[in-house]
Amino acid sequence: MSDEEGYAVDNKNIYQILAGREKRAETQQNLIEKFKKPLVCFTLNIPGAEKVGSFFIKIHSAGIEQFEGKILQNKIKVLYKTKSSSPAGYEAFYVIDDDAKKIKMLTVSIEETHGLGRLFDFDVFDERGRQLGRKEIGLSERKCLLCEDRAVNCSRSRKHTVAEILERIYDMVDQYDKQLFEKGSKK
Repeated sequence: MSDEEGYAVDNKNIYQILAGREKRAETQQNLIEKFKKPLVCFTLNIPGAEKVGSFFIKIHSAGIEQFEGKILQNKIKVLYKTKSSSPAGYEAFYVIDDDAKKIKMLTVSIEETHGLGRLFDFDVFDERGRQLGRKEIGLSERKCLLCEDRAVNCSRSRKHTVAEILERIYDMVDQYDKQLFEKGSKK
């Protein structure tokens, strides 16, 4: 099997990614059934077959730090949290004792304001297991990292290559690192 640029894609890795996503969905369902409270599942928006490694841990850790800071700042009670990884990527689960729409608004604000927020994917589920989208809080869908079209359109049509998207992601992380360095050197 090969992707649109002719690079070989390891079928074994694709099956491992799919199995990881299936396990993630099972974990989500189990946590919702057990606690009957809103659930946040935090992953990354990373295309392609490579989803684990120190580069991606760094991005995921930045998202966790930002989210946990915001829930602490807003005095939101976390009933349960856990982190894991699989070939599908890094994930963190939070069972929250608060309103799901409020949590969705908080996670969208992180996605839209953090230097790496476009790479963050916070899925919020209500106590019945229904996933809340941006439309439920009056916002439009996410835009593509490379153009102004809806991200879902570009993803489905494969408008951009994985290499183009990854190049943009590496640029975003470099820019974020430079901003952190500049903030640190001003102290």
